Amino acid sequence: PFTPIDATVRRISGVPDAHQPAASAYSDEIRALQRELGLENHAYFLQDHLNAIDDADLSSLYQIADALWFPSWQEGFGLPLLEAAVHRLPIFCSAIEPLQELAGATALLLDPAAAPAQLARRVIETVLNSKEIQARKMVCRDYAWSAIYEKFLAPLLSKKHSPQLPMNNTTSRPTIHEGNLQAILRAEHGDPFSVLGMHSTEEQLLVRVFRPDAREVTVRNLLDDTLHTAIRINDAGFFIALIEGAPERFPYTLDFVSHEGHAWTERDPYSFGVQLGPLDLHLFAEGNHYELYNKLGAHLREVDGARGTTFHVWAPNAQRVSVVGDFNNWDGRFHPMRKLMGGGVWEIFIPGVTEGAHYKFEIKQAHDAIALKSDPFAFYNQHSTSTASLVFDLHRYQWSDAAWMAARTQKEWNKSPVSIYEVHLGSWQRNVEDGNRYLSYRELADTLLPYVVELG
Repeated sequence: PFTPIDATVRRISGVPDAHQPAASAYSDEIRALQRELGLENHAYFLQDHLNAIDDADLSSLYQIADALWFPSWQEGFGLPLLEAAVHRLPIFCSAIEPLQELAGATALLLDPAAAPAQLARRVIETVLNSKEIQARKMVCRDYAWSAIYEKFLAPLLSKKHSPQLPMNNTTSRPTIHEGNLQAILRAEHGDPFSVLGMHSTEEQLLVRVFRPDAREVTVRNLLDDTLHTAIRINDAGFFIALIEGAPERFPYTLDFVSHEGHAWTERDPYSFGVQLGPLDLHLFAEGNHYELYNKLGAHLREVDGARGTTFHVWAPNAQRVSVVGDFNNWDGRFHPMRKLMGGGVWEIFIPGVTEGAHYKFEIKQAHDAIALKSDPFAFYNQHSTSTASLVFDLHRYQWSDAAWMAARTQKEWNKSPVSIYEVHLGSWQRNVEDGNRYLSYRELADTLLPYVVELG
């Protein structure tokens, strides 16, 4: 029932009405649709993140929202409409009598029985044509601290250390701040997305790529299949492609040729936008994000038509964080991550990284030491002395606890007693006959659980 236009709407949904049995079924249907369409980063359910919403939380949500979407079939009054009006938000609501009486001409009234795509188009067209909304989005986009740093501070810092100089005396050869170049080559740049990928200048587009394993790089426009050869500006593997005449940015792939002559194609990790939404960062910073395992760590995703894996890790004091693994020769120069301002979370989406890939995070710490760390949110890890994390699709696991989950809703779990057992698996028991090795999780399931049951 949804089309791609619906994926552009970031939606927040509250708790289903406990007095309406059909509401819970509808909530389950919407969740299934969210997973099916891959909209985990576009639709949020507040009951997953907050036990209760106080006035301050509610006000914060209205302040970061672009609009109120209130598609109710039955409503006694419609308090959210008044709350949205106080916060000067545009209102989109169902054309039912209570809401019509309350909002009148101040809201865009929509037929709840209309096709979802039709409703989405009307909402998006209204938002795009609203000068007030666009002005607010412009402020949030252009005057956030990250944007100010990239636009004003980074060039000043680069000029302070090394002024911008042409790489040679010809005007056709691309240039780059020497300070930014050296920071990328040494894997010391704190914001690689401000250097790598596609960027606009006053007269043209350019694509910067750093691949030490490549001899040649070509940018392929996915809209018209035109090719743009990148110029290798140094022996370390830094390339720049100048794209003249392009009116705006476009999706592209990178065609590589290795030093040995092997050819392959990839989507550029530095062509994708921020993956973690502002609500997730807000709740994480508050300490109220109760589904971090769905956000941090490694998650298989499809972004802008490219299949790959998103990586997120919290490292607030790090100077630089890179993803290293068997897909990049464990080289921290290949995939340095973006630091999301305010929360200390680093992220990157790497196309082509599939289930089963081994990885770690290479972290340049505050005092310049380099450390390799396993993913604390990994769904799968190597066993025993090997410590790499593995990309794993958790949705493949078929749960069989439906009865237990249903029974849990009938209890006040926050007031019920709980028993917590703690054990160090490597010390509790080993396989003496097999070199005193550690037991696997499957072996522990057959030995540790009966032991706990025996304890009562």
